[in-house]
Amino acid sequence: MSIIKPTSKIEFANSLRGIAVLLVLFGHYVFVFNYLKGQYGSFPPINQYPFHGVNEFLNSPIMRNFNFGQIAVALFFLVSGLVIPNSVASLANAKIGRVAFVIGRIFRIWPTYAIGLLISVYALWLNTQVNSAAFYQPWPRIFANMSLFRDWMGEAQIDGVVWTLETEAKFYLFVLLFWSAISKGRLYPIAIICIAALVAAPEKASYEGTLGALVTSTNYLWALPYILYMSIGIVFNYHLRGILSTKLMLAVVSGMFTTFVIVAKVQHMYGAVPTSYGATLLAFALMYFFARNWSGGPVIRFYAKISFPLYACHAPLGYSGMAYMLTLSINPYAALAIQTIISTGLAWVLHLLIESPTHNAGKFLGKKLIAVEGPSIVNAKASQP
Repeated sequence: MSIIKPTSKIEFANSLRGIAVLLVLFGHYVFVFNYLKGQYGSFPPINQYPFHGVNEFLNSPIMRNFNFGQIAVALFFLVSGLVIPNSVASLANAKIGRVAFVIGRIFRIWPTYAIGLLISVYALWLNTQVNSAAFYQPWPRIFANMSLFRDWMGEAQIDGVVWTLETEAKFYLFVLLFWSAISKGRLYPIAIICIAALVAAPEKASYEGTLGALVTSTNYLWALPYILYMSIGIVFNYHLRGILSTKLMLAVVSGMFTTFVIVAKVQHMYGAVPTSYGATLLAFALMYFFARNWSGGPVIRFYAKISFPLYACHAPLGYSGMAYMLTLSINPYAALAIQTIISTGLAWVLHLLIESPTHNAGKFLGKKLIAVEGPSIVNAKASQP
């Protein structure tokens, strides 16, 4: 079997993680918290919006069709789609390559998210203790969320961010299913995911979320549109590895995004989804072609480094913390600054103590398994499809 050689680290993609997590933090701590008037868990709403002028900004003609949270999620999805095929190409010639890939992904994602989720649960518990309210987050629900297959178990989400990681997990299943084709840069998996998303769309195979509420979803196909969007990153990877011409890559990407928009319309996804995901794709493409070595500077690089632990622990912790500070008559902007520092510091600790060690352990174990199997020609050059 001939394999296309994987590419080296793409600097701009790593930096985009820092941009994305800052957008998430800003979107949740400012826009969502403002929309809720500081209400979260057992904390009641305040009499006025904590951040003056935010709602007017969001309802302006330009911003009405954009959502910072969706833009951030779309960035994370495209970056994953771009970089994951490199792992596939590196491991494709090893008989145990799929196993090494799964082990690497589990060690990369699960321990950090598990701790982040427990921090969220603890924040929710403190939320009720401060307000003398009942706490109810049963362990089966916690473990279901922690598994990243909560949606297939019919359990409610806890932190409001797990759905994106569940999408990531389903994307890994897609990659494993079409392992050989993706390693060799074939386009038929792209056609299959487009067709699957279109066929499933009339059945409302979509994630249905309600702001501020626990969501139960047992629809096994809801992630298809998002897997389709993530797969746009795969096509960029094919181009980066020299498999697709620029003209063909742009044609395929255009067709995929058109399919995504059709599915979004059929499923009545959030109104800002097509424009937010479209603007993100455009910005991603411009950086891919014209700023591929952009490092983002020290602040962006720092947040890129802690992006996953910050994403995993920030939501209930931040909402509860800021709501509590408002009850102490702390200025909302001061509360925002304090909570951002707290969440950032905690994410840095998680990166040092959990994320980095477990990620390295997963890579070490994967290499050991490959070494036990024996030498393999992993990076052999292949002819184009």
